[in-house]
Amino acid sequence: MSVNDYLQVACRGAPPAELVRARQLFAIGDYFTCHEVLEELWRATEGPLRDLYRGLIQIAVGLYHAQRGNLVGARQVLTRGLRRVEQYPNGCLGIDLEALCVGASRYLAWLEAGALPPAPPLPVWRWCVGIFDLESLIRETRSRGECEVVRIPERPQRVLVVMAHPDDAEFLCAGTVARWASEGSEIVYLLVTSGDKGSNDPTMTPERLMTIREAEQREAARLLGVQHVEFLRYRDAEVVADLRLRRDLVRAIRRFRPDAVVCQDPTARYFGQEYIQHPDHIAVGEATLAAVFPSARDRLTFPELLEEGLEPHVVPYVYLSGAREPDVFVDITAFFERKVEALRAHRSQLGDWDPEPMLRLWAQDTAAEARRRGWPNAEQMLFAEAFKFFDIR
Repeated sequence: MSVNDYLQVACRGAPPAELVRARQLFAIGDYFTCHEVLEELWRATEGPLRDLYRGLIQIAVGLYHAQRGNLVGARQVLTRGLRRVEQYPNGCLGIDLEALCVGASRYLAWLEAGALPPAPPLPVWRWCVGIFDLESLIRETRSRGECEVVRIPERPQRVLVVMAHPDDAEFLCAGTVARWASEGSEIVYLLVTSGDKGSNDPTMTPERLMTIREAEQREAARLLGVQHVEFLRYRDAEVVADLRLRRDLVRAIRRFRPDAVVCQDPTARYFGQEYIQHPDHIAVGEATLAAVFPSARDRLTFPELLEEGLEPHVVPYVYLSGAREPDVFVDITAFFERKVEALRAHRSQLGDWDPEPMLRLWAQDTAAEARRRGWPNAEQMLFAEAFKFFDIR
């Protein structure tokens, strides 16, 4: 039997389970995990089909590079992948290779022109037949010890979001806030500072900047469905986790009486080699956790608050955003555009910069991490936000 004859016979077989899984990941834009799954299949395959899998891997890797703005790398890898895949007959293992190559070629043309298409992947790239068994994958992943499902409430009724600066919530958790608000949660924003140092304009004053940024934050909150916004007006870049701040936060917790508090992770002091955490974020996260437990709970802590009529309150749930070790994922696919719109309300901070590509990348990567861990229903997530979750009832 010639190689061509062998190829015709092999191509008529049913697609392997790994290929079915890769198709699902490809269709939702998780090119990194898709390439990992295909890599396992390629290593386990002998014969002519091996080169097809290699070509599909290169296309997935090329799209992954393109998502991250590496146009030169994307161009090179996509070109090599197309050359490999084009050698195979259309319909091979249930793959519409013709549609795949047309879509990838169009994408390559955009890259050759030095630009990205608006929102890859293209619809024509649904390239493999078969039914993806999500529950089986979750069971398989859990059996490998990669996912411990955390029990969380479906939706908190009353949420207090405590952040250091205007725009912090929009970067970190606005998709979740918008989702909860749409589902009926009552949400309050508490901003410790008004961001009065966030400008390099030599003509700007802290007082004028504070007015601008508070207005921007209120507009962003309105877009997300947040009912109320308060500012403690501590001085930007000078926040410390002292007893004065803790008392102010306890006062807010006892007054609003939330069943969930969202705040920044005080342990996340840096990310990679590119980002050092703002000291206000660390201080506000630390003070908020101390306010939640034990100070808001204990009657004898800050007795002056009792004189204000503020009885102790136990906060059942805490969500740390921007967490160093997240263990809960929230699907924000239907609310991603609202998150972007809310962040764009902070015009004094963004200038001409469009945050959408960066937010898209963050949310896609978070959804990919949820899938990697076997988070329930993660295969349906295009965009997600992650939190470290505590149930301290």
